[in-house]
Amino acid sequence: MLLTKELQLGGWEASERVEIVRSLHGDMLSFAYASVAVAVGASMTAIQTGQNALWLVVGFTALISAIRLITMLIVRRRSHEPDFNVAFWERLYLVLGTIHVASVGAWTTIVFMVGGGAFAQVVSFATAIGYLIGIQARNFPSPLIARVQTAAAAVPMVAGLLIQGTTWYVGYAFILLVFFAGILRTNGRICDTFLGALRAARMNEELAHFDTLTHLPNRAYTNRRLDELTRDTYEPFALHFVDLDRFKRINDTLGHKAGDAVLIETARRFREVVGTSGFISRFAGDEFLILQYGANADAAATLADRLVEAMREPFIVDGAPASAGCSIGIALFPLHGESAELLTRQADTALYQAKAAGRSTFRMFAPDMLDRETNRLRIETGLRLALEEHQLRLFFQPLVEPNSLRISTCEALIRWMAPDGRMISPGEFLPIAEETGLMGRLTDWTLYEAMRVASDWPTSVSVAVNLSPSQLLRPDMVEVIATALRESNFDPRRLEIEITENLLLGEHQPVLAKLEALRDMGISIALDDFGTGFSNFSYIARLPIGKVKIDRSFLTGIIADKRRQSLLRGFVHLVASLDLRIVVEGVETIELLEFVSSDPQVTQIQGFVFGRPLPETAIGTLLRASSSTGREVAESRPRIAIAGQ
Repeated sequence: MLLTKELQLGGWEASERVEIVRSLHGDMLSFAYASVAVAVGASMTAIQTGQNALWLVVGFTALISAIRLITMLIVRRRSHEPDFNVAFWERLYLVLGTIHVASVGAWTTIVFMVGGGAFAQVVSFATAIGYLIGIQARNFPSPLIARVQTAAAAVPMVAGLLIQGTTWYVGYAFILLVFFAGILRTNGRICDTFLGALRAARMNEELAHFDTLTHLPNRAYTNRRLDELTRDTYEPFALHFVDLDRFKRINDTLGHKAGDAVLIETARRFREVVGTSGFISRFAGDEFLILQYGANADAAATLADRLVEAMREPFIVDGAPASAGCSIGIALFPLHGESAELLTRQADTALYQAKAAGRSTFRMFAPDMLDRETNRLRIETGLRLALEEHQLRLFFQPLVEPNSLRISTCEALIRWMAPDGRMISPGEFLPIAEETGLMGRLTDWTLYEAMRVASDWPTSVSVAVNLSPSQLLRPDMVEVIATALRESNFDPRRLEIEITENLLLGEHQPVLAKLEALRDMGISIALDDFGTGFSNFSYIARLPIGKVKIDRSFLTGIIADKRRQSLLRGFVHLVASLDLRIVVEGVETIELLEFVSSDPQVTQIQGFVFGRPLPETAIGTLLRASSSTGREVAESRPRIAIAGQ
């Protein structure tokens, strides 16, 4: 019972036991040499003594040697298979090896019993001792097997000496026992050294090929696996390139410990969804690669949909919810690429399209994506050059007071004038700036440029600058704004920062602290595009804002729709009840202007009715003109628009 238990557990991890069994069955050549030596020695003693019993020893040891050689060959071929039964082959080695060494020990006993001469005794004893030493060399990974087999050989050998009955033989029997004890002690120390080296090698392999946080294969191992699959198999599979959405926000606001917890939970969810149908790895940072074996387009889409759905459930970090969905790009082997590098690149291209489609979705690679990716790369390269060569410009759109129609604020809008004279839309380059890390440089430039231009305006006119969610999460954002104000000698009371309501500020105290710090400096905070996101009034009440900008979508069809009119008035009334200033965006006609102006709670109006956004020179002209009677501004819109072209 104890023997069975030690064989099952062995004191070692399962993976180490596989290595031990391979080592026990490993050196077939040296085992064959030892077996031949025993057979030859036993044959010599049988011939010299003429005893038939010794021929039985020759035949039995030769048979058991042949059986053991066959088992070694089987283990060598099958030990890498997933269903390899380690415990069975370990037990079989113990049983066959013990029988083998016992037969060798019995050979010496028979020689002494039949009164073999000095030659037979020396040959049998010397060969048995040599074989016993070979046992220690072969069995050092397993102290249990070494002890059992040493005892199986030692007992008959000592018995043969004791049978002689003389003082010299009996004395040598005790010396032999001490020798055996020393062998066993040395074997234990060698075993510890072997297993220590085995564990160190495995640890190094895990560090080299596995992610220590999620315990998933890492990029190096995944690339190797992909190379093997694309080179050695003809079976189709799908490659899912997964990137977590909003992960940077979690890291920046809740800390890296929270980010690690999200990654660990993500790996758990992916394992649960994928199961045994694929291979999951952490490719880099918040990127995962999933290989889905035997998948066609439909199967890949089904799995991707399940992965996206699994990530919709909020993560609970330190008792608080945190959201981080995922976007997925899919490439199929061999349809979309026959090499690991190409397949990964195609999946990455599809991933960018999934992100461009709004995130928390997936896209299958299509050839036309390459054109879009080329265009994206062209814009990224050009944008970097634009920052260096001053190709960027600020245009300004007025916010007008409805009663006096005087301009009290101008919103700064970034534009990119390409060298060929083409105006590149912000909708094209701003998302790419976010993806490539250029948004920080764009924001810094916009702040300094807006303050420089606004310094020449009447002191009654403020300038508004938009901050994207990623910029508000920058640790240095407050300091950047403070430095720009100081270096521009700009009054902070004339600066307005616009943020979007979908920032989920209520979850992030560090973000609220930044906004409060900006407010304490005298800067006004405005909530832009209200009504397109959460529109949560209790959420708004907690924010340190002074103004709410109601999105242009509220004005669509409003002149002919009484319900829409009631909805807008209700929103305006609720916002006004929070003691906040109200801006209505998207006013494009005189009719809309008159309708919106009829509500006394609206404090500012913004829209094309007052003209398109204007460059630096034209906005200066407009601000000077706005000092005249207010309605002249609206009436002069065509002339101003032409002046700004």
